Formats: sequence, structure tokens, C-alpha cells
Amino acid sequence: MGIDTEAMSGDWDRHEGILLQTIPYLGSHRILKIFTPDAGLISLMAKHIKTNNAAVTTPFCRAEWVYRKSIGEIHPLKDFAMLDPLQELRESYNIISSAGSIARDLLRSQLPGRSAKSLYELLIASFRHLKTNPAAIALSFRLKLLQFEGLIRLEPHCMRCGAAANHLSGGESLCASHARPPSFALDDPEWGLLLKLGLGRRFSEFAALQPTPAFADITDRLFSERIH
Repeated sequence: MGIDTEAMSGDWDRHEGILLQTIPYLGSHRILKIFTPDAGLISLMAKHIKTNNAAVTTPFCRAEWVYRKSIGEIHPLKDFAMLDPLQELRESYNIISSAGSIARDLLRSQLPGRSAKSLYELLIASFRHLKTNPAAIALSFRLKLLQFEGLIRLEPHCMRCGAAANHLSGGESLCASHARPPSFALDDPEWGLLLKLGLGRRFSEFAALQPTPAFADITDRLFSERIH
């Protein structure tokens, strides 16, 4: 399929976006959950999907999506134009698993109609570099997403007294003396890793990092606490 110019008249809308999730619906229909830079998270109904159009329902492709805006939460898909199938995300289980983790974090945190251009740019960059260190880049995305939402502030020093920080309490970086329950206490290596993943600006900085399952669990619990 390609973009239908007639679809741009009336109530039809068009946005670039990355497909995060496909939900089967009534046989050959699919509900597509798509993250866009301008319209936030959108849900589109793709009807009567055939084998030759199956690529449009495969996460995590990037495409332009044309749909009719409706009163409900799910809008009917009219057309699409594939921009990048992102095949490299399917090269190994570790890569696609980490891409799925990033997608779940977005699905849990983003809302329809909310512009998130910088987060979308981070998503594209993270997917492009994901194979260099899937686990570390997925965790970095999670921490940056929480900062984008203003839900945590990562600092090397306590935000109350300036001593070395080693707790996240109420989303703030604090020392043991100022942290209050519930809080996440990390040892020095874990805190250093948290800062590298959350504040690092170059993907090359993540190449040699090896987050442990215990560290990943801390970030998962932190995400669940801060995202309601």
C-alpha cells in the first residue's frame, strides 16, 4: 500500500509512527498500537489484513499511517507507507526481547494526543543501536523515559545535602540520611551504572556495560512505582 492522496481530505489524518503492538481482532482484523512524535500513542483498526499486507502488522516497523479520526479511542486505518521495516530488530532473541521491553514501557506510559518528539527521536536512535548491547540500551531508554516524564531526577549527589547519593526516594537522588521509605537503595557500582545508563548521551558508552538481572529488576520496580 502507498499513501492515498484522497485520504488526506476531510477528517483523514496522517502521522509517521512506529508500530509497538498488534492485537488480533475478529479473525483478519488487527488493532495496531502506534507511537508517533506528534499524536502520541494512537490505536488503529486495520481490517481484512491479507498475507501481502502482513508487514504492516509486524512490530516494530516504522511507517506513515493514514487514518480517519473518530470519536472513540480506535481509529480506522485507511492506508500506510512503509518507511523502514527495522529488520535488524529480528536478528536475535535478545534484540527482539529488548525491543519488546521498550515497547511495553511506552505502552504503559504514553497517552493519545500528547506530543513527544524528543522521546520519539530517542526511540528511533535506540532501535538503530539496539544490537550493540540490547539489555543496556533498553534499560537506558527506560531511565530516560522516566526523566522525560519528570518522574525521576538522577544526580551523583544528594539533592538535599550534596553528599554522595545512593538512594532513589520519591524519584529524587538522595543519600541514606535523607532517603525515606519507600526507596531504592543501590550500592556504589549499581549507582554508577544507573548514572551511566540514565545520563549517558552516546550509545558507545553502553557497549561494555553488563547490567545484572538484579539491577534490571530494580529498574522494573522503579518504573512500576513511578508510572501509575
